[in-house]
Amino acid sequence: MTRELILLGSLACGLPLSGGQIFGTLTEGGKAVAKGVEVVIDCSGEQVKGTIDSFGAYRVNVQKTGRCTLTLTYKGQKLAATIASLSEPASADFELQVQDGKYKLIRR
Repeated sequence: MTRELILLGSLACGLPLSGGQIFGTLTEGGKAVAKGVEVVIDCSGEQVKGTIDSFGAYRVNVQKTGRCTLTLTYKGQKLAATIASLSEPASADFELQVQDGKYKLIRR
């Protein structure tokens, strides 16, 4: 039994780090944005899509760790923010605010 556990442990040490889940909320004026807004997470060229639910929440599983970009199109405007993908679940909540007639994603 001990031999099998040592073998499994040594195999796991050689595996590359994989990304985890990125989740969060998207609000405007303190209220959830409309259901169905598409969110795209790009981690080193790998894009994964998610959709905002009726509570303003999104949840996306990514395969890579590191610096990623969250993008979405809201009311005809393309918005982007830098986020991190970790091997553990990572939260990224954003507030949409209008500045000079344009939407901006503000991290909460």
